[in-house]
Amino acid sequence: MKTKIIMLLAIVLAIGIGALIVYLPLKQEKDRLTNQLARSSEIEKGLNSKIKEMTTIQINQLEEQKKAGLAGKKEGLVYFSQKTIPLSNNEVQIDIFLSGEKNTSVDAADLVLSYTPTLRIREIKKGSAFPSYPRNMYKDGVITITGLALPQGNTVTYGKTGEVYATIILEKQAKGTVEINTKNTQAYFSGTPILDFTSSFKPIEL
Repeated sequence: MKTKIIMLLAIVLAIGIGALIVYLPLKQEKDRLTNQLARSSEIEKGLNSKIKEMTTIQINQLEEQKKAGLAGKKEGLVYFSQKTIPLSNNEVQIDIFLSGEKNTSVDAADLVLSYTPTLRIREIKKGSAFPSYPRNMYKDGVITITGLALPQGNTVTYGKTGEVYATIILEKQAKGTVEINTKNTQAYFSGTPILDFTSSFKPIEL
């Protein structure tokens, strides 16, 4: 009887040790992933904060130079146009242009696009329409690209019409659509909205 009890205790102990051996690595992996997600979230928050800070500094510098009469300007409406170029059976390149009257000055532009889950972003390239692109990102079916004029000494390099604003390369997993989010897209000069939505490109069917 005593031997059976000892054997039972040994079995229970072995099972407990085995469960502990399995549990500890799983817990360590869970803790590692939790810490990694927390770090990623902090990095994203820090990046967004930095972008906001850089944008505010540039806009303030720009306004100071305008008040001092140091910035040449030409006002007018602008719009976004696009050209779609097939690259292969399932890849497409979309060139987006900042269009409008020649030499129109633009302080800043926010282009926000939504795309269907059947499309996968391969790459987003900054264009030459603006000297500075503090934001160039995509997440959860939304692309956000921000262009800013750049104060340099006693001059300002404005956004230019007739130039590529951005190039997007997508992979098609099935038919999909890319379209402008009109709620969050805008272009500005001296704080005044100057984007002509009527002339901007309509949803792109891919």
